[in-house]
Amino acid sequence: VVRIDFDGALKVLFGSGKVPIVKMLDRSERGVGFGPVRWSNVMTRALQIARVIRREKCEAVVACTSELFDLPSSYVASRMTKTKFYPYLFDYYSHMATGTRGERFANRMEPRMMKEAAGIIVPNEYLRDDLRERDLPAGLLINGVVPGTPAEQVKTLRDAFMETMKDPAFRADAKNLSP
Repeated sequence: VVRIDFDGALKVLFGSGKVPIVKMLDRSERGVGFGPVRWSNVMTRALQIARVIRREKCEAVVACTSELFDLPSSYVASRMTKTKFYPYLFDYYSHMATGTRGERFANRMEPRMMKEAAGIIVPNEYLRDDLRERDLPAGLLINGVVPGTPAEQVKTLRDAFMETMKDPAFRADAKNLSP
């Protein structure tokens, strides 16, 4: 068990005032629920990311939706360091946790992170357009396409991706993979 001072991180989330030292929780401890473990993980990662931001003098944080704690940890670190935050969404963050114990957490964090983002990076037009309809600053970065790629090739890739997303067989297979 490690003891960590979460004062700065908790102030970002819960307002001003001193917050006592909080010990890092482990699921193996008897009676510890998922919520405290989740926040302990987020805060521990946020403090680590904030140290890197300060040391490297970063002007922005780009965080991907690759794992449940990565996005909120990076968001908290960006708030702690007053650094711009850019989520890079491969899908809606809240969809990552659908049907899991982290679903409520993701549903609560997603609107706040997206609203406070300096910009949101997405890999396809569908997600970009949906976020823009919600007045969120979404920009497109197509995976695998580097600057200078001929416009015709970019169009072919975009069209193929969008057709795949609409394909009933693909959608059925994807639905079967969902929890």
